[in-house]
Amino acid sequence: MLPKRVVRQEFAIQCMAKSEFIAAGKLNYILSDGKLNGCMYPDGKILWSGEIDKTSFAAEKQHKQTSKTCFLCKVRILSDSKSLYKLEFIIHREDPVLISTFANRLQDLLVLYEKEAAAINKLNKWTL
Repeated sequence: MLPKRVVRQEFAIQCMAKSEFIAAGKLNYILSDGKLNGCMYPDGKILWSGEIDKTSFAAEKQHKQTSKTCFLCKVRILSDSKSLYKLEFIIHREDPVLISTFANRLQDLLVLYEKEAAAINKLNKWTL
């Protein structure tokens, strides 16, 4: 009997940050219904993992039967930038439509986060 093949979905979003930890902190903040953990390896690289409640972004009831989905996330700086990071997600055994919805929802939440942060900075006359 052949081993069961694991289906792997991947997608990436980008965000502005001063470091990998700030980018991961933004992700943790927008995952208010989920959680995010990091594991640092001896070479200094960090692999982030977490889970998110599907009910916060799933449109169809069939996806809400199992309420959590787990993911791995690599946070990488883009080579031509000092402050633009790419968050690369890997999710196993999920519907591609659900993954697309999740990716779009994360991007929307990240844009909203940045707008709110800019408004708070402006209101308080803080400079970055």
